[in-house]
Amino acid sequence: DFSTITANFKPASFTVTYVDQNGVMLDTKTLSYGEDALPFEYEREGFYISSYTVDGGRNLSSLKVRENLTVTVGFKAVEHTVTFEGGKDFSSKTFEYGDNIIFPTPISEVGKVFSGWADDKGNFYKEDFVIKGDLNLHAVYSFRVILKVGDESFSYLFNDGESFSIPEDIKAPQGCVIKGFEDEEGNPLDGSYLIT
Repeated sequence: DFSTITANFKPASFTVTYVDQNGVMLDTKTLSYGEDALPFEYEREGFYISSYTVDGGRNLSSLKVRENLTVTVGFKAVEHTVTFEGGKDFSSKTFEYGDNIIFPTPISEVGKVFSGWADDKGNFYKEDFVIKGDLNLHAVYSFRVILKVGDESFSYLFNDGESFSIPEDIKAPQGCVIKGFEDEEGNPLDGSYLIT
């Protein structure tokens, strides 16, 4: 008498380790022989997956598991555009996520003092600002208003669009009364003025 013995098989399992280009482990998976190891889903703020390689080889778009593997996942920073209104040399520049902003030289404007770069909400940005998205910035200028009362001058700095009222505490020279103010062309000024 003969007995029939049937062998049962199951696919072998292998470990796939995913690391970034600096060797930092991202994840491990146990996959069966012949199973797809790619694509690998992983989110890193400000970056996208740009490549998959095994042992420093060529970039792979697919990979069937046949042994234990270490897959190196390459990341690239997302590029963002910063548009500058009022800058010399260029009107927009591309930065990578995480870069510090580099401002263009502002255009000089007669009678105005450059105050900085701001967005449409009036938020000012400085050189140490880290790029995390697209931006639209415009050059902000201030205007210097000089009030001359006798031999004294009073200097005020105002942003474009701010209103300016002649301060009530301005005192006339002894023995005089302020009857009013005039602009450089001799036009009389009174009340509140819009700085433009």
